[in-house]
Amino acid sequence: MNAEAKNRCFQELTLNLRHEGFVVKTETEEGLLPVELDGQRLCLALDTGAVRYWREDAVDDPRSTALNKAISITKTTAEYMRQMESAPQLTASGLTGDYRLLADFNDVVLTGHPTASSQSPLNFVFRTAEHCVRFLVPPFPTEPASLGFGGDPFNLSPGSGCGNAPA
Repeated sequence: MNAEAKNRCFQELTLNLRHEGFVVKTETEEGLLPVELDGQRLCLALDTGAVRYWREDAVDDPRSTALNKAISITKTTAEYMRQMESAPQLTASGLTGDYRLLADFNDVVLTGHPTASSQSPLNFVFRTAEHCVRFLVPPFPTEPASLGFGGDPFNLSPGSGCGNAPA
């Protein structure tokens, strides 16, 4: 991964970790991203998705749980950032910015877009001959309950129509 891609990966990872309550310090000279919890060192994240930690920093259940969460966030973020880096750029009428084509099926595409906020980096884009309509995908869930099991977070159950989907 080149320096620019690593920087984008660490920016995205920082947003994701901070969203979940972790404190992320500036990158070390060794190219590691320090992650803290409750004012104490928890781990060091790498742009590859790996995480280094000291056993004594995760000895009790709450810190061990937090470490597992940080590891999961780091792995997930590194994976989708690698996919976005290697994906072709999407060009469509009415769509501006650096959108990457991740998947395409019957004129509905999944795109990746570098973010500078807590907005999700993934979008669904519907293409027609005349225009492009974009639907944002909410930020990645980190809890199993928020994956939509046992519920319909977008109110897209049969008969509800798509008019209630986030736009």
